[in-house]
Amino acid sequence: AESPPIDDRDDLVSYFEQGCKPPVEWRIGTEHEKFAYRRGDLRPLPYEGDVGIRVILERLQRFGWAPVFEDGSVIALTLDGQAVTLEPSGAVELSGAPLEDLHQTCHEVNTHLFQVKEVGAGLDVGFLGLGYHPKWKHEDMPMMPKGRYGIMRRYMPTRGALGLEMMFRTCTVQVNLDYASEADMVRKMRVALRLQPVATALFANSPFREGAPNGYLSYRGHVWTDTDPDRTGFLPFAFEDGMGSSATPTTCWTSRCTSSIGTATSTSPGGRSATSSPGGWRRCPGSGPRCRTGRTTCRRRFPRSG
Repeated sequence: AESPPIDDRDDLVSYFEQGCKPPVEWRIGTEHEKFAYRRGDLRPLPYEGDVGIRVILERLQRFGWAPVFEDGSVIALTLDGQAVTLEPSGAVELSGAPLEDLHQTCHEVNTHLFQVKEVGAGLDVGFLGLGYHPKWKHEDMPMMPKGRYGIMRRYMPTRGALGLEMMFRTCTVQVNLDYASEADMVRKMRVALRLQPVATALFANSPFREGAPNGYLSYRGHVWTDTDPDRTGFLPFAFEDGMGSSATPTTCWTSRCTSSIGTATSTSPGGRSATSSPGGWRRCPGSGPRCRTGRTTCRRRFPRSG
């Protein structure tokens, strides 16, 4: 189904509001990317062919994965909240299901690695988990048949000198975290931004480019410094005093949702009354009284327009 059009900034704010969850419903989602290559000549896999990405996706289906098609081509697989997707040059990505703890995440990624190695062994294909492709040039990298990658390939060179390198020659491991409110989201974003340089240093593993040392321990980290200044890099606004607070209350989750007139029971913009959720948490609608719990006041970053 098509997504509804975005008419104003409120639509964007509302999207993030809908992600607010009580802590009892918080989950961890991880993404794990790796380059696929032919063991015989170390070349990246094209999409088509007897030893190609399409065949990898088709053979993974014996483990219960369901195919996702775009214009007749298999471009992803799904199973129990997980997805196997493709990066622009054919790097294989596990988009993990929302899980409760790191133990479940460890089991999930190791199950996935067992499956891709099992399929790869039958095709003499290997998988390499590095931040940047160590051997091949940009023109040696294939492109997968996904429509948005054609758009990205045209757009990225207009924003930074290394955008295409990011697209076709980098891999990563990412984590997605839930949040209870806008204030909670801001705290987590600030911590993540502060830890990012440390994480880059701890896990640096991209010292080679086109078969030779590139002068960096994390060339992938360098690539992101000249990819798209509008969408990447350090975010100074995240540390401004006004980040995550304004005069307009927002939807949030609190353990004791009260206002000056007592427990918040006003209806939400959709006409639904606030109701208790598992664990005794209660959702305060954005249009209702200000939502307080202890020292916390949930507010919207941007005021509504109009």
